Amino acid sequence: MKLIKLTFCFFLHAVGVKNGAYAAKYEQGQSQQYVEDLSTIISKSYTMVDAEGPYDLLAQCKNVPKQDAAEVVLVSSASSTISSSEVQSQCGSQSTCVIEGDKTIIMEASLKVHSLIIRDGGKVLWTDETHPQNKDHIWLCAGYVAVEAGGSFELNLQDEGRHAWIYIMNNSAYHPSLKSRSFGSVGIEGNSDVMIDIKGRAMQRTWSLLREPLSSGSNELKILHQPLDMGWKIGDRIAIAPTDDKATGEGQTFKIGGMEDDGTIVLDASSSFDHEGKEFVSPNGGEAIFQSAEVINLSRNVIISGDDFDEVSCDDSLPEAIMGEQTSADGCRCSTTRDSCTVGLHTIHMFGGSARIENTRVEKCGQRGVEGKYCLHFHQLKACPNCLFSKNAIETSQQRGLIVHGTHLSKSEANVFYNVRGAFMYVEDGNELGNTLSYNVAICPWKHSEGGCSVPGTSNSQADTSINQAGLYAVTPTNHLIGNRMANHFNGMFIEVNGIGRGPAYGEVCTKSMPIGRIEGNTFHSNGRFGTYFLSNNYPLQGTGQAVANNGYTESCNSFTTDGEDNGYSTALRNNFDYGNAFVGNYNAGDIQFSYHTSIDNNNAIYWKETKNFADGCSSHIRDSFFKGGTMALPDALGSFIIENTIVKDAILEANHHCTVGTTGFLCMPHYILHNVTFSDKSGQWVTFRRENNHNNGGIFSLSPEDAQLNSNGVSDKQFFLPPGYASLVSDKFSYLVSTGVCDYSDNLNLGERYENGILCRNQLQVLKIFTRGAAAGANLMVELFRNNNSLLIFSVAFQRTSERKQGYAFPLLPGPDFAYRIWLDNGQSDIPEDWIIDFGDMTQSNRWGVEALQLEVQGRSCDGSVLSNHDRRFVAANSEDLLTDQSWGHGACTSFPSMPTTNCLQDLEEGKLQPLECPELCESASCGEGGYCDCFLQQCVCKPGWSGAECDLNQCDSSQCQHGACSAKLLGSPSLIPEMPCICEDGWVGQNCDVNLCEGIDCGAHGTCSAMSDTEAVCVCDAGWNGHYCDQSCDGFCFGTFPYGCATNVEGALNYFCGPSQYQCHYSSDLDDNGPNGWCIFQSPAVAPVTPNASPVPQPTMAPIIQPTEAPMQEPTRQPTQSPMLAPIPTVKCGCESCTTEA
Repeated sequence: MKLIKLTFCFFLHAVGVKNGAYAAKYEQGQSQQYVEDLSTIISKSYTMVDAEGPYDLLAQCKNVPKQDAAEVVLVSSASSTISSSEVQSQCGSQSTCVIEGDKTIIMEASLKVHSLIIRDGGKVLWTDETHPQNKDHIWLCAGYVAVEAGGSFELNLQDEGRHAWIYIMNNSAYHPSLKSRSFGSVGIEGNSDVMIDIKGRAMQRTWSLLREPLSSGSNELKILHQPLDMGWKIGDRIAIAPTDDKATGEGQTFKIGGMEDDGTIVLDASSSFDHEGKEFVSPNGGEAIFQSAEVINLSRNVIISGDDFDEVSCDDSLPEAIMGEQTSADGCRCSTTRDSCTVGLHTIHMFGGSARIENTRVEKCGQRGVEGKYCLHFHQLKACPNCLFSKNAIETSQQRGLIVHGTHLSKSEANVFYNVRGAFMYVEDGNELGNTLSYNVAICPWKHSEGGCSVPGTSNSQADTSINQAGLYAVTPTNHLIGNRMANHFNGMFIEVNGIGRGPAYGEVCTKSMPIGRIEGNTFHSNGRFGTYFLSNNYPLQGTGQAVANNGYTESCNSFTTDGEDNGYSTALRNNFDYGNAFVGNYNAGDIQFSYHTSIDNNNAIYWKETKNFADGCSSHIRDSFFKGGTMALPDALGSFIIENTIVKDAILEANHHCTVGTTGFLCMPHYILHNVTFSDKSGQWVTFRRENNHNNGGIFSLSPEDAQLNSNGVSDKQFFLPPGYASLVSDKFSYLVSTGVCDYSDNLNLGERYENGILCRNQLQVLKIFTRGAAAGANLMVELFRNNNSLLIFSVAFQRTSERKQGYAFPLLPGPDFAYRIWLDNGQSDIPEDWIIDFGDMTQSNRWGVEALQLEVQGRSCDGSVLSNHDRRFVAANSEDLLTDQSWGHGACTSFPSMPTTNCLQDLEEGKLQPLECPELCESASCGEGGYCDCFLQQCVCKPGWSGAECDLNQCDSSQCQHGACSAKLLGSPSLIPEMPCICEDGWVGQNCDVNLCEGIDCGAHGTCSAMSDTEAVCVCDAGWNGHYCDQSCDGFCFGTFPYGCATNVEGALNYFCGPSQYQCHYSSDLDDNGPNGWCIFQSPAVAPVTPNASPVPQPTMAPIIQPTEAPMQEPTRQPTQSPMLAPIPTVKCGCESCTTEA
């Protein structure tokens, strides 16, 4: 099956096998190829200093000969201030120039020295007041600029006509702490008297979004914000993100040739590519969603630049910085995969003090293969709430972009990144706490198949290389990621927490157990692999003891409380948006809720391997979310997996998709509860159960009890996942269920294709699991099924083994008073060992919908006639790793241990609604108000997205007054600047405040939705497989097979799609007026013709009836033969590879 192929394609890549799109440059061992390609890579890159730098700077500083400093000069002056001209006369171009003793350099002229040190009261002051009126450019040129203890560097240039250049030469200057080609500060731990404060000309916004699509050949674009209000200027250089699926597009750069008040920008050249630009209101979250290319401004008037990259030979005598990573902080160390390093400038702020860099451009930065040498870097600063990287532009880097390392409470906001090699934003050691990375935009402009933004030879063989290059990478989840946008990477957000830290934090943290910070309002799109991505095991815990005061180290990582209950810390990811990626989600994760998540046109709309019940006993795994297209690859679970208040549109649900791949999966019998889930616009197959060797074809899909009641008589207006009258679905393997009289084969109801020939039951199913160990494990489990005390049949359940601690038996059954079960082993001894763990149902279902009872007789054990679903579960399983330990055996059902305590979900948790991380008990204020929350690490009130003010009482959306729409500004940052389009309207509504309904009186029938085409016209947007002005026409019964009739549905340039009556008859046309071959049927066409109210649509064709269920006789079921229709082959579907074929 192609769905299985998608998963397998990813698995191959994870172990380094090249396949399709994953056969990309550059993996860790391909440094030599990278070096050979470097001249081409550099030729496609842009640096402002080479294109626009002042002539005298380049003439005097670029590519000077390498030589040691001739002397060290302590600058002297009778005054406390000294001009840069006077400093130049004392130091000379070959001096290490030292500013100390309360001396302040006034930068009134350009300065070239071999290297510059500012310390012990020394200061550099460079402002509009010091910068002469008659000079457009002043520069500081040195091999390194080091601000040491007691020193400060202050640059503030707001005049848009003036430029400040900090140019770092490649002249062999070497600082003992900052090393070569560096600009930065080095302080003393606990001492705050070292400071860098750089401010370029202020911009209100550094980025916006396309308001309308940008088409190839056009030289104008329209963005969401007014460019003049943002502080953009004619002549500024801008970049546009690709919006093609899965890292197959390319970015573009232009200069602004003109600007208009409505957000229009005139470009200096025509666009070579199409870029998406559309917005809508999330159907279930109510927030404005922008499926639009980012437009970023890369021009600044303060520039940190320098000499060209230098390929430096390695030195095997250099010490290794981190054991096993084969890099050195002292220079280019030889490694098994690299014999040279690509060295540019780097900036770093280390060991104390504070650094604030704003509205500055950093380029030609990063030192590939040298530890700790990046474009912007907070290094081991510990608590630094005054540290800030804001509104900077980082471009043309050879090793990452912005790094937060061993630092807490810093802010990195509204920075833009373009053409950075490796991970663009990086949180490094695992103990970092409470850093906020917000409203940053990172664009990789290259196709992944051609190398993308990968770089080999660094200390991270995953996040920097083609294996897993990431826009945002972190080894700890306990930081805040808010409103960021990552485009065209291999992974958008990559959080890898399966470790115990690195560097100084090694052995001091258990990253998998740390609470999840606020991850809110981010957009990840067009990435080759994952958008949202949590790797390995993510199971946040309570009571880890992390605090800024103890440098973020964990004091406890106990998965169980002392009483044996789950110690998980339940939290939510909120309002994130993924589109155009291959995957969305995580590997193994629990106590993490996807809340108000929007996932559109991803191959895997959600991807999840293993999970568990929430420790709070109430919450759902996915809530208030919207999924459109692709496959929802669902996990195996300890307990039930709940999807709640969610819309699923044109997607397939896949049961325990990764079970038995490696050691993934528990007993491969998850129970998926769909509560208030609407399932729409899906023709053909709706579900799949994995069918492989050593796999039990498990997975139960059930409606919640409330929904099952509504669905029992078919009167609800919702489109439930199951047909009217049914409550649960399982694979057709469990044929014994049909003998109960309440279950039917779906193909006998004309629904075999939809449900993969599974079995539908009118009563809700439940699952019984037995976890095993010892010599008796491996035999078949025998089950006798009774109804009303009458034996119906005996069946066997095969032994399931994923690993030593994941083995046993699991099968679906019908609980309640009408059914009973007797179980024993088919091994000659028959008895179920007393220490084996019997598990029925789960606690979340018990808390939310009532305790269930199962009549069960266990040979060799005493169950007192029945088992309750809230039975003992102490010390049994808390997550994917902490399960079935020596303390676990002998617990579970049919033991003497008391039942688990229950939770009143209605009273305690609003039935499963979670908030992102907050700690109201740690703030002095009793409440942070509607617009704020108490930050757990700052221990003070912080404003939520869309709110501002000292009291977080200014709602950015108050002025929008959106009647039937969503405020566009809420998740875009910059609360003082409202977009030109303040409201994004719901379908059918238009107007500045979304108060005009164009769809009133228009009926698009059961297979379409009315949508505004303009401010005056509406169209019917049809569901897949339906066409016509009112979505009342289908090609079923005329064309061969069912939609899409063996034809493609996404042909480049095609508008009208036609099918014929014979197999493989397909025709595609780019002409809307083309009626196709004579007598053929049009099965797909864009909605372009406006519709009017009170029209009379053509009567809809009748569909094949669903046969109403009847009570089955009490006997061994026999499978009813069905006629196999001759369907056209399913067309190629999107997968994680660059291309898929029907043979794949």
